[in-house]
Amino acid sequence: MNQRPDNRGPMMYWPFNEGAGASALEYVSQVRDEIQYVFKQAKFTEPCDPLWRKGVVGSGLSFDGYSTFIAHSFQEEDPAGTSQYRSAISIGVWVAPRSYEVGDDGKLSAIVNRHNKEQRQGYLLGMYRHGSWSFQVGLEGGEWKEIWSPDGHELPKNEWSYVNAVFDGNQGEMKLFLNGRKIASTGLPRGSRLTEATGTDLLIGKNNHSSQLAKVFSLHMFSGIMEELKIYPRALSEDEVAASYRLVLDIGCGGVHPTLTYDQIKLDRTPLLADRHRPQYHVSPPAHWMNEPHAPIYFDGQYHLFYQHNPHGPFFHQIHWGHWVSEDLVHWRDLPVALAPEKDELAPDGIWSGSATYDADGLPVLFFTAGNDSASPNQSVALT
Repeated sequence: MNQRPDNRGPMMYWPFNEGAGASALEYVSQVRDEIQYVFKQAKFTEPCDPLWRKGVVGSGLSFDGYSTFIAHSFQEEDPAGTSQYRSAISIGVWVAPRSYEVGDDGKLSAIVNRHNKEQRQGYLLGMYRHGSWSFQVGLEGGEWKEIWSPDGHELPKNEWSYVNAVFDGNQGEMKLFLNGRKIASTGLPRGSRLTEATGTDLLIGKNNHSSQLAKVFSLHMFSGIMEELKIYPRALSEDEVAASYRLVLDIGCGGVHPTLTYDQIKLDRTPLLADRHRPQYHVSPPAHWMNEPHAPIYFDGQYHLFYQHNPHGPFFHQIHWGHWVSEDLVHWRDLPVALAPEKDELAPDGIWSGSATYDADGLPVLFFTAGNDSASPNQSVALT
């Protein structure tokens, strides 16, 4: 039985407090949405449900960056999905990104969206290169409006962020909030209305119009943990956003911003342990793409080895340096990504092959190939 939203509460709400299983409850409609995940129908390993992690106030759903997403369809009598125009909408969600995409085709890695940009319809909240993020809407009359996070307010990897986006057509304003504080606003004509992308599913963790890589992999997907996603049919005030942030901190975090350990967000080896093609002796990544192990070095009683790695999926793209460590060259354990593309002029587009050595003081240093596609040539040798 549907629970219709009141005038102040959300019109859609996914707590993600299940902690296990392959579905997530949309609390207002009481519809249980299936979670898409590649290993639910695994062919060469034991099938398993999507992965869950400790959240800010309960549990959070872990998105693997290439296969995990939710499609929410609307019933004919559901006002959250059948209204053609909206004068206001607000979105609030806790996210902890694990990695960033490179922004192929200028599209966002969607956190939540129900949009058709070509038709100038709907809304889209998502991330872009190097942690920048944006809220975008289609207006009545065919205009597409965007608001972007300013420099210095990117969503950090491996940390919790509370993200809010507000469209207030009556007042003529769009706003972004990070951790309860307004960071950006832009004007609209007063009386603007959002045109809903009716007939389109609402997607969580995947862009409605994601591009395909090799006709197999969907790009523009979220990688990380998500919790407490709420969508309101009204414009939340600045005080309400700040209060909702403080409430979660007071309830679940002792009044301070939540922390996140590497073990809570790292890629999980478990789904691949029984894979019939998994090497049992050769070192391998925890998940996703790898090639070319390189830069072996011994330091402080441990062997270090690095490799080309895409932490967003099992395909060659947005290359980082993965990192293993061992005391005996037989038993290895994963460490956090050692090198990643950054928002700078050195290596914004990839961290490619390299090597390791020692400096004059006997400390390890890494040489790597820095990728910058805006430069010619697009490669240089860097030292860190």
